[in-house]
Amino acid sequence: MMHVPRNNDIDLHDPRNNRAHVPKTTKKAKIVAKWIRKNENVCHVAQIALKANSSNFWYLDSGCSRHMTGNKSFFETLVMEEGGYVTFGDGSKKKVVGKGSISVPGLPSLSDALFVDGLKANLISISHLSDEGYSVLFSKNDCSILKPDGQTLLKGMRSSDNCYCLEARIVSNNVSMDEQVELWHERLGHMNFRDLRTLGKFECVRGLPKLGKKANGICGPCQQGKQTKSMHKKGKYLSTKEPLELLHMDLMGPMQTESLGGKRYILFVLMISLDLHGHIFLEKNPKLLISLKCFVLNCKMK
Repeated sequence: MMHVPRNNDIDLHDPRNNRAHVPKTTKKAKIVAKWIRKNENVCHVAQIALKANSSNFWYLDSGCSRHMTGNKSFFETLVMEEGGYVTFGDGSKKKVVGKGSISVPGLPSLSDALFVDGLKANLISISHLSDEGYSVLFSKNDCSILKPDGQTLLKGMRSSDNCYCLEARIVSNNVSMDEQVELWHERLGHMNFRDLRTLGKFECVRGLPKLGKKANGICGPCQQGKQTKSMHKKGKYLSTKEPLELLHMDLMGPMQTESLGGKRYILFVLMISLDLHGHIFLEKNPKLLISLKCFVLNCKMK
């Protein structure tokens, strides 16, 4: 007996009525245009990446043509002079107010470094290092500065802002005014403080800064050198009765320059009883007694 399906019956054996073959009807998604602002990519350079104005970190920069810094305390010798302007990648300009050499622990010797007014970064020129014979090697975590013979001079690190830098180790960044005045006073042969300030004021000496007044204005060695000593009273009678009984001697040396005979010491001998004096040249201090005996024996024979 054949079963005749009714209108509301579905023949499951008919492939057309199988759910796997029945196409699904999906609703058409509604497209809505939405604008999303794109963040700009910022490339950090050493001048922007620094977090502190006064830092001991020096950044190795391949785009920098000269060594430069805005910290005056780094310079060993500094000549204040106008040297034009320095233009940075962002178009800003800084004025060059001086040039000198830098030699501090943790850094290579930097010559002809620029002192740039208002610069908050310390930059080392890789091209300038190459001109001086150094080589710079970069790796993932650090960098190395090599001598011309290939030995490692210094090693730097890669900072959190993806810059390679070196740290300068300064024992004392700031020197008190009194110590600075006293230092230059001794360097210039204990010159009086008034003339010393005049030299700094009119820039008569290269590298000499403008100095202020010393707190007490007194130098101990200068005061001792200017003191006079009263003479000893001259004796009326001689305490010696025989020649060569009393000798006054003074040993001087060792001399920095050796004589033609290889001598470095001089012994002065004064004989008051005979009103005579002489000198003996010595090679070494231990030969003093032997030379003195020979000198006395020679005087007795004469």
